[in-house]
Amino acid sequence: MPLVDDIGAASPKGDLSGLVFTADALHVHRDNLAKIVERGGDYLLTVKDNQPTLRRDLAGLFPPTPPGGGDFPHYLLRDPGSRGR
Repeated sequence: MPLVDDIGAASPKGDLSGLVFTADALHVHRDNLAKIVERGGDYLLTVKDNQPTLRRDLAGLFPPTPPGGGDFPHYLLRDPGSRGR
C-alpha cells in the first residue's frame, strides 16, 4: 500500500473502509483521527512514556493476563539511542 500524506488523498470518494492509518506523535491530532473514523477507517498509534496518563488508561483496558492464561507476547523493542523513533 502506498504511503499517504493526506487523509483526503487516501480515497477521493471518501471511503476509508479497510484502511489502517499509522502516525507518530507529531501527526496525532484528535480532528485527524475523528476524520479517519467518520470515513470508516481505522488507526494504530503508539503510546510513549511521555504520556503516562494515557498509557495508564490504555493499560487498564486490557486484562493483566491473556484470557487463556500465560503471558502476553513481548514485542517491545527499544533502541536507547533512537529517542523513541
